[in-house]
Amino acid sequence: MSSLRPDSPSVVTFSFDVENGPVVLAIKSHVPLNDRQWHYVRAERSVKEASLQVDQLPLRFLEALSDRHLRLRLNSQLFVGGTAARQRGFLGCIRTLTINGVTFNLEERAKMTPGVSAGCPGHCSGSSSLCHNRGRCIENNTGYVCDCSQSAYGGPSCKEEVSVSFDRESSVTYTFQEPFSVMQNRSFQASSVYRENSRARENMALIFMTTQSPAMLLTVSTFSQQYIAVILARNGSLQIWYHLHVDRRTDVFSPRPTSLADGRLHRIRIHREGKDVYLQIDQDIHRKYTLSSDAELILIRSLTLGKVIGGENFDEEVMQAGSMGFIGCLSSVQFNHVAPLKAALLNRGSSLVSVRGHLVESNCGALADSTTSHPLSDQAAKPNKDREQRGNDSRRESAVIGGVVSAVVFITLCVVAVMTRFLYQHRQAQRDASIKEKEHRTNLETPYRREAAYQTELAYRTELHLHDSHSSTLRNNREYYI
Repeated sequence: MSSLRPDSPSVVTFSFDVENGPVVLAIKSHVPLNDRQWHYVRAERSVKEASLQVDQLPLRFLEALSDRHLRLRLNSQLFVGGTAARQRGFLGCIRTLTINGVTFNLEERAKMTPGVSAGCPGHCSGSSSLCHNRGRCIENNTGYVCDCSQSAYGGPSCKEEVSVSFDRESSVTYTFQEPFSVMQNRSFQASSVYRENSRARENMALIFMTTQSPAMLLTVSTFSQQYIAVILARNGSLQIWYHLHVDRRTDVFSPRPTSLADGRLHRIRIHREGKDVYLQIDQDIHRKYTLSSDAELILIRSLTLGKVIGGENFDEEVMQAGSMGFIGCLSSVQFNHVAPLKAALLNRGSSLVSVRGHLVESNCGALADSTTSHPLSDQAAKPNKDREQRGNDSRRESAVIGGVVSAVVFITLCVVAVMTRFLYQHRQAQRDASIKEKEHRTNLETPYRREAAYQTELAYRTELHLHDSHSSTLRNNREYYI
């Protein structure tokens, strides 16, 4: 006997009995466990020990005793959420129940058990925006994961674009049926008629960027000579071709006369249901077109992106676009449940996907010069166009570097000239100021010099006069004395 149950709002116990008395392991949480949040419980018993873990709480161990039986002998039914006596039942949600490595499908059991309903309010049911672009939300014991296998996008939430750059000789072909299965269905194909009123459905979506026209974006062909083609005409306008009957004229739709080969990103969505075809380009409203037949595609053979080899049953304009291929970037291509670009990147060795020519993984939202590329093909030599592009890029980078160096030198010379002129003017101003200061001092000293000269002259004259007077007096006195 073995049981795992909550004994109280904060205690979980793991008990088992190997015919020598019950053994109980218990973990007490510091917070209540009935808080409407998901909790993880793991109970394990081996030959050496038993253990119990609840959320991120410390793991509890209990060593096995030597006198106890090694294995539990369980011969009764497994009860989940209650007991055979319907006592102490569990009220809440249980998911991802795994016993001995086997995950039990509780949802199927819940559909046939009274009082139990399928589906628990978890991460996936609480929000519808966790997984995008046809990604499927899957609950697990730690939260949720997004299953992007049915989506043309990747990443944790199926939002990352899967983009590939094509050249004229590049193509990706996704094969829907193996040759053996096709041969088995030849008798059915030969005796069958086109199924009318079957409400055939196709869903197609792609993002592209190119400057080439005409160009082949996507084509779907069958073993019964039916095909769907999405091309760019000579003038760059989008054309949708539906060839559903051999003996009828092909339906062609050209929704927008303007050119889409303008080097910008464009998003195309096509949905068919019976005779009605709904088309959306970028953010425009959906446009509805009516086909001449609602026949479904019988025995789809392949889907091709880029250059098409063969295609004898195609119309002339479609064949011309197929021979020209596609030069540019394709991203997030989806046809029903198939994502051919994603399959080409993730399943390079698969027999369902064949890559022709040189393809590189890229990002349509970035410029071609800044795109980081990873070759998909195993060819040793790269196309001449890539070499020329790299040569042009290197020359362009050299020209840019030369221009930057020239600009720096020119700016430096201008700065030096301006500083030289400024220093020259500053020194000239200092020299002029010094000359003016000397002239000013000279002008100030001239009156003093004149006055001093005048005073000197007066003194000299006075002295001379006195000397003359003295001489005259002496002479007079002398004469008088005689």
